[in-house]
Order: sequence, then structure tokens, then C-alpha cells
Amino acid sequence: MSRPQPWPPPAYGTALPQGFGPPPLPPPLPPGVTYASWRSRGAAFLVDVVALVALLVPVGAIGGGLAGALADPVTGTPPAWVFVLIGVLLLAALGFWLRMFCWQAGSIGQTWGKRVAGIHLVSERTLQLPGGWIGVARYGLRSALGNATCGVYSLVTMLWPLWDERNQTLDDKIMETVVVRFPERRLPDRSRSPV
Repeated sequence: MSRPQPWPPPAYGTALPQGFGPPPLPPPLPPGVTYASWRSRGAAFLVDVVALVALLVPVGAIGGGLAGALADPVTGTPPAWVFVLIGVLLLAALGFWLRMFCWQAGSIGQTWGKRVAGIHLVSERTLQLPGGWIGVARYGLRSALGNATCGVYSLVTMLWPLWDERNQTLDDKIMETVVVRFPERRLPDRSRSPV
């Protein structure tokens, strides 16, 4: 039985059928727009971490203070409702953090840290906002792969912009996003073409 022969390559100048060939390249950046540097992305990350710690410390202080003040003098254990209250406070802090740092990264293009650094998360193809769910998915992807690899993925993806031509992390590549700096520190008008 003979082996099937591969398809002959298309003649020079003819387009490949839909779905074949390399993916199209993203459009070039408009004048004045630059890819965010690793330093500015790192500064934004540090601001976000400091904000998260500033959010969790009061929750821990309130919970610890209540647990200590209301502890039974004989057993040393606080009432059960204190643990419920601490759980509710932690869930509220987590929800606030997810909203401010994950959802807003996609829905408005900036976390608090990105706002301080003057950089935006945008879609690689359109240079427009990718959407809130993309922001949540980026964080979920980094968390899941970071936990599955005992932090190796998180370290590699944070260092990846150092040698990438578009300064993208691995999360950016997977989700087709890029972090850029606009000359006016804000997104371009949606009614105009980004290119």
C-alpha cells in the first residue's frame, strides 16, 4: 500500500485556506504608544501587593483582637460566631481584591498599581480593553499554573518580559494581551481606529 502524498504547496501569491498557516501578526503600535517596561510592570505589581497587604492586615487585626478579647478564660477559645465573622471579613476582602485587581485589570485596563505606573492592559490584536473576564482569567491562569508547578511558572512568567520583544508575560501570550504605555496616560478613543 502506498503512503499518502502531502498536499502540494500553494502557488506563490495564493492565499492559504482559512485556518491554515501561521496566525496573523498583531498590528504595529500607533505612534507614541510603547510596550510597558519590566521595571514599570514590576513597580505596578509591588503597589498592588502593598495594597493587598494593607487590605488584609486590618482584617487580621480585627479578627485577632476579637478572638483574644472574647476568648473563654478557662479554655482560651473564642465563641464560634467570631470565626464566622473572621471568615466573612476574609471573603469580603477577597471579593474586594478580585474586583479591584483582577476584574478591573481587564474592564478598565488598570489596577491601582498600573494606574500609578501609567500603564494599561489591552488586547494584543485591537489595543482596546480586553474585558473583565480576561483580567480574572489571567489571574486564575497564573494562580493555577503557579500552584501546580510549586511557583516555578509564577517566577518564569514574571521574568519573561525581560527577554520578550513585546515585554509580555506568559499569561499575556496565552490570553493575547499586552501591557502598554499611552502618551496621554489613558486609552485612545474607541471610535477611532487604534492603528
